Amino acid sequence: MIGLNNNELKMLQSLPLNIKVGKSILRIKEFTSYYGIDGVYVSFSGGKDSSVLLDIVCKFCVLYGYKKVYVAFSDTGLEFPELKQFVGNYVKYLSLKHKIDVILDKVRPNMSFKQVVSKYGYPVISKKVSRSLHDLQNPTSKNVNIRNLYLTGITSTGRECKSRKLAKKYYPLINADFRIHNRCCDKMKKEPLHKYEKDTNRKPIIGMLAEEGEERKKAYMQHGCINWKRESCNPLGFWKEQDVLQYIWENKIPVASVYGQLIIIDGKFKFTGEQRTGCIFCMYGCHLEKGEDRRFIRLSKTHPQLYNYCINGGEYDEEGKWVPSNKGLGLGHVLDQINVDYKEVK
Repeated sequence: MIGLNNNELKMLQSLPLNIKVGKSILRIKEFTSYYGIDGVYVSFSGGKDSSVLLDIVCKFCVLYGYKKVYVAFSDTGLEFPELKQFVGNYVKYLSLKHKIDVILDKVRPNMSFKQVVSKYGYPVISKKVSRSLHDLQNPTSKNVNIRNLYLTGITSTGRECKSRKLAKKYYPLINADFRIHNRCCDKMKKEPLHKYEKDTNRKPIIGMLAEEGEERKKAYMQHGCINWKRESCNPLGFWKEQDVLQYIWENKIPVASVYGQLIIIDGKFKFTGEQRTGCIFCMYGCHLEKGEDRRFIRLSKTHPQLYNYCINGGEYDEEGKWVPSNKGLGLGHVLDQINVDYKEVK
């Protein structure tokens, strides 16, 4: 399944769930047959997608006679507290359910979110926009061409590349009084897991859906479920979110309590609580949210102490840049600049 086009991906995404499960298990088998069960691990965030992935990997182990599987959880400190508690309980649950050893390893970043944001910058709008804004905020002789690409959509060779052009509505953020960068995910999640891979010589099995964004879709269409160059397996890549929720429903898979209850509305599965459980402090995409469903509005209701820590605090450093302080992360000031309403609901 390498070099897929849009129609081929849509065909895979339209398959019934039982066929998708079977295909995913075959991809896990192919990957594990090459590296061995001791040479792979499941990257487990505690979210719904990785919970389904880990259950399927356990089913694979039972089916092919493996007695153990390694799991790595990146404990960033940015997770919902309910999610962090769920991780250990779910691993124990699967061990009993499938009668195999689900061996949990926890990895931690070398920097806190506060330190990352202070040094590199706040994550706003999207990873791509944040990276663009970082370069535009920090002009050097070495990034002239890439800055010109962001502003004009024209490469150094004169080729038009509109997808890399920064929307003019984000131009004011170039001169914002706070740093902007996309390094947060690298520092908090990817680097600790890369170190784990180097230390253990294990290769990751991850649970990312192609439908979650253009970059993930592009990567899946290029490599399929197994990226042999990067030595990683993404057996759920052709699944859709409704498949994940249907699997949870049909297999009675427990999920973190922060999701609430899984219900069916107008023929679609939906959680009554959080729909996604990424990093609590992340601002990617929050400018697109509307009404009472906005993440920081929800956070003010469900986790008021975390909300206060996120929104309040902040101070100017010696370079005149807004950074977190001892009183909080200062996200309120940043959200004001990107016109996101985060006001606490009383």
